[in-house]
Amino acid sequence: SIAGARYFPRLAFMDSVAALIVAVFILVISIDIMKKSINKIIDTSPSEELIREVAGLMKKVEGVIGVHDISGRYYADIIRMEAHLEVPPDITVAEAHRIATVAEERVVSEFDQISSVLIHLDPYRQDGHKGAEGQAGPGRPETNGNETLESELGSDQ
Repeated sequence: SIAGARYFPRLAFMDSVAALIVAVFILVISIDIMKKSINKIIDTSPSEELIREVAGLMKKVEGVIGVHDISGRYYADIIRMEAHLEVPPDITVAEAHRIATVAEERVVSEFDQISSVLIHLDPYRQDGHKGAEGQAGPGRPETNGNETLESELGSDQ
């Protein structure tokens, strides 16, 4: 630009115009980077599309009847997820754990940004109510889910 100004003095202002254009590019790119960084720092959730894809992948695991209450959070550049899987109520704890492990491994291997999936297992109930302890159902009062444990340990625990 210095050489151009020397040979074409009437176009000397072009140096300022070029500098302004470069400054605008830098500003736009830095705002984009800042928005992405702030969203990750303030604990945002992954997109609904990603959550649907993860739920669909989990539903394909043999033994999974349903997926609900699935969520995730960004921690810097990684995502940690939680999900409830409905499994047959008559399987062993070992089999339910195997199903959860397979579901987690498939999700983590399929999505690079997902580091882990905390899975809660619920027994599937055909009456449409979630199988988690502590939830009201037909003929069952609302509970806090700890009554069995409290009765085994005694109320003073």
